[in-house]
Amino acid sequence: MSRPLSREQRLLRYYRDCVAAEGRHDLTSSPTNPAIALLTGGAEPVVTRPSGVHPLSSGLMPAERWIRTQMTSSDRPAISVGYPLVVGRARRIKGDGHVAALIVRECEVRLDAAGALQFMTDHQPLEMNPSALALAGLEETARLACMEAFASATEPSFAQVIELLVQAGVPLGRLNPDALAPLPEEPGVANTAMLLTTGRATATRAVLADLTALTHASPGYLRRGPLGILLGAAPAPVPPLARPVPAVLPTNLSQDRAVTSALVSAFTVVTGPPGTGKSQVLVNTIAASLAQGQTVLFASRTNRAVDVVFQRLETLPHRGLPLRVGRAALRGPAADCIRGVLARPPSSGVSPGERRGSASWR
Repeated sequence: MSRPLSREQRLLRYYRDCVAAEGRHDLTSSPTNPAIALLTGGAEPVVTRPSGVHPLSSGLMPAERWIRTQMTSSDRPAISVGYPLVVGRARRIKGDGHVAALIVRECEVRLDAAGALQFMTDHQPLEMNPSALALAGLEETARLACMEAFASATEPSFAQVIELLVQAGVPLGRLNPDALAPLPEEPGVANTAMLLTTGRATATRAVLADLTALTHASPGYLRRGPLGILLGAAPAPVPPLARPVPAVLPTNLSQDRAVTSALVSAFTVVTGPPGTGKSQVLVNTIAASLAQGQTVLFASRTNRAVDVVFQRLETLPHRGLPLRVGRAALRGPAADCIRGVLARPPSSGVSPGERRGSASWR
């Protein structure tokens, strides 16, 4: 029997679901939408299968052209598989009605040594689609209860999600994931699967992966340090008054308070529109930390943000030994710098304080 999720784990799963919902297109679609491909024969390859690699079965061959088109697309969108499908109750909608997948799972499509297509899943979680619940006719109260039950389950299996749907009153009918079928003419739940593009950016996928990994961390870990403050497990620090600290760039009182807070508080958030001096705060914070004999790791989801700060630090005297890594092209120079520092004898011009105050970069 699995342990109940802690408050912090539930909150992280909620954040993950919010990011996932924001990062993808509406999962209700026309059957003829080019962003989807119906799987009307063969075995469902992803949603009902365990994590691993699964080949494209012969019954799914009609979707092969669609898959290869997505793989060669310039933006290479994320591909998900949805099963089973809800056929819209409202055939009165202009066109040929709507379909939506009740359960969705992201996957990676790749080629094997012979050039055949494979679906690969590496513990990507199942997602329940609230749009499909609405299309199936569930009232809002029932939809919310179903989604809440799904969110409180710990990495539920396909069978467990199906049980939740049955308890919510979704008329599933007879499903056979080993023998998919075409969409029926009448509205209802169909024994059909579909491929869809979620339009998820690389950065969004990375955030989702980080949030998913954190949901598996122990509650004690989640309640410590800056993460504990962010998740509400520990009180947020009161911003301190500005105090004299070393500054290498022009600064004002608000920036001084931000630097002071960054130096003494476990968690500091600094916001402001472009041009208000956030980069100056970062540089001054790093310089003040180095002056106190500390080390600094500065990371960002964009290379540009790191480049701006790094370029400013490079112009400063006594800046320690900053390393800029991240892109593949930067790894060689970073390795050369590390080798050069390690090769220096202790009596060289680098003092222990300067060694201790070197900056690491990502």
